[in-house]
Parts: sequence; structure tokens; C-alpha cells
Amino acid sequence: MWQLGIEMRPLLHKSTAIGYPIFASIGGAFGYYLEGVEDRQKKLLEDRKARLLAKRARHAARDETETGDSVIAF
Repeated sequence: MWQLGIEMRPLLHKSTAIGYPIFASIGGAFGYYLEGVEDRQKKLLEDRKARLLAKRARHAARDETETGDSVIAF
């Protein structure tokens, strides 16, 4: 719409009145889909990070009990 305003063209003309809402709804649907993809990927990465941190803590605890040394893990 900004570009049409710069070009001094009407926003809703008889020949283009149906095209802009269709393309806007397609773009909105695609953006909504990508938002869901991003949320699923973030959840997957958070779960994977939690599993890796738990595994690292178990290994550190096991190594500490085997050697009797205090291991500092970062």
C-alpha cells in the first residue's frame, strides 16, 4: 500500500480490488505458518539443551564419585 501511495495509484481500483486482499491473506498465512515453525524449533532446541545439560550433570556426578575429586563444570 505504501508503494501504491508513492506511485500515486489508487489503493482499491475496480481491476485490482480483489488482488490485494488475496495476496495479503496469502502473505499473512505464510507468516503465521513460519511463526509456528519458529516456535516448534525453539521448543525442540530447548528440550535438546535440557537433555544435554542433564547428561553433562550425570557424567560430572559419576566422575566425581569415581575419582573422589570435586569437578567444576561450566
